[in-house]
Amino acid sequence: MGLPLEVHAELASTMDRLARLADAGAPSGAMVIADQQTAGRGRLGRSWQAEPGQALMFSLLLRPPPALQSPERLAQLPMALALGALAALRLRLPDPSAAALKWPNDLLLAGRKAAGMLTELAWDEAGPRVIVGLGLNLRQRAFPGLPDATSLALALQAAVEDEDPRLHRGDLAADLLRAAAAELARLADGEALTPRWAAELATLGRWVRVRRLEEDGGVLEGLAEGVAADGALLLRTEAGVLLQLRAGDVSLSGG
Repeated sequence: MGLPLEVHAELASTMDRLARLADAGAPSGAMVIADQQTAGRGRLGRSWQAEPGQALMFSLLLRPPPALQSPERLAQLPMALALGALAALRLRLPDPSAAALKWPNDLLLAGRKAAGMLTELAWDEAGPRVIVGLGLNLRQRAFPGLPDATSLALALQAAVEDEDPRLHRGDLAADLLRAAAAELARLADGEALTPRWAAELATLGRWVRVRRLEEDGGVLEGLAEGVAADGALLLRTEAGVLLQLRAGDVSLSGG
């Protein structure tokens, strides 16, 4: 995990760079980190931007063995990275319970978004490959126009100028990769990651609004009852209909 490793002072997109390396035959575990991205992207076509040195931004290549190539098992590969990131953050927090996940791929600190993940699945001659990108806010103190965003520095009440070891990007990345590798080992041994991933979702048991990804951009509301084995959200509408949603933009509400 994390080897071979490329580290760039500036890069358009770690996802795009790693995709090119994958096309050239990069092995599972290859990783690209950028201090700054000029065309970084998140879900739903959004951009992911941060000033140099303020965030941990990387992409990781996974080439699953045949036993992990079913749709259900492929869907659990990003869960390993999400659980790894959650574990790495909790090592640094006075109150580990302040960190949680939000369906489908956000990390929360005290209920605010601190990180987002993007997953891209493709096939080549070697079989399926999954590239997972993560952007984690570390040192930012302000998020103009993004009232629901936060950073690890804010969660720790750490001053930007302080050399707080808990904000060290290399150490955080190493802890994250070690934890994610342990999760992948469990998956390879036959353990399903979905139950433990679901247990960390702040989304479940809440009344939510889900903006669908279809062209009409319709919005659904309902109770997030659970997740399917492949991570799809089980949403119970006011009419009592149970829907399975595999993509969407979720807003949490009370309840």
